Amino acid sequence: MKTSRDIKFIIYQVLYLFVICVIALKGADINLDEVLDTKLAVKKSIADSLSKYIDSLLALKLSDSSANVDIAELIKGMKYEISNKIITSTVVPFVQPDNKTNYQSVPEKEKPKEEEKNLNEPTSKVVGPELTQFTISPITNPYNGTLDIFADGIKVASIPPKSRALVQLAGQKQIKYQVGEQFDIKSTKENKIPQISITRIGSSGENVPLRTVQSTTGFRVEIIDDFPGQLDIKFDGPVKVVQSGPTTFDVTLNFLSSENAFDSWSKDKDSPYKVSFFVNVQDKLNPAHKIKLGQTFVFGKW
Repeated sequence: MKTSRDIKFIIYQVLYLFVICVIALKGADINLDEVLDTKLAVKKSIADSLSKYIDSLLALKLSDSSANVDIAELIKGMKYEISNKIITSTVVPFVQPDNKTNYQSVPEKEKPKEEEKNLNEPTSKVVGPELTQFTISPITNPYNGTLDIFADGIKVASIPPKSRALVQLAGQKQIKYQVGEQFDIKSTKENKIPQISITRIGSSGENVPLRTVQSTTGFRVEIIDDFPGQLDIKFDGPVKVVQSGPTTFDVTLNFLSSENAFDSWSKDKDSPYKVSFFVNVQDKLNPAHKIKLGQTFVFGKW
């Protein structure tokens, strides 16, 4: 009876080891025809240890006559099954039969691409220059997008990237610079009216001869304005004008060329004699900016 119990115990142990090996090789699916996942398979070294253990059982030449079971044949069959299911380190690709479901691996999700930069967006914060009313100003667009310029809500210019344009203003009070969604708002500066300065630098008076007055510069005229290039400057009177600077003019009397001409002109006139000239300044962009100023040459004789 003890021998019979030992045999049964050995049979149960063998069967238990067999099941453990198959589960380790196959997972929960007992179908030995399925392809194994190498991550779930028993390594060859472990399988070899099991095989040696089975060989030691075979060496006992055990049998259970009461159960009519040949233990040796059972162990040999298990050894054969294990040897056929050993997964070595070399993995052979498996082709799925057509009559079986083809399980395809799910590809990894693609990493999100970085958002491309919008060329219409500026490379930095939009900052526009402060402009003056009634002027023409050069504006450069340093941004990657189109620069739109609005004066009191009305578009006055649209400048492509890395380009330059002239922007003319009238009396608008507010300027908006916009590139895409970014913008900058500036108030305009008032364009002040030009000023005329006339300085006497030559001789003048009742005792000064006309020949002396006409031989030297009598007055120096200076135009004061922030934008002199857009001014129209004219001189009225018998004078000769020489421009000595961007906004500076020397004025000399050019009245009579001879004594006879002087006597004819001065007849019925009282000394001292006076001859005047006038300076007219007009802002070409602002009709309201128009000024006039005069000065007088004084002499008493030829």
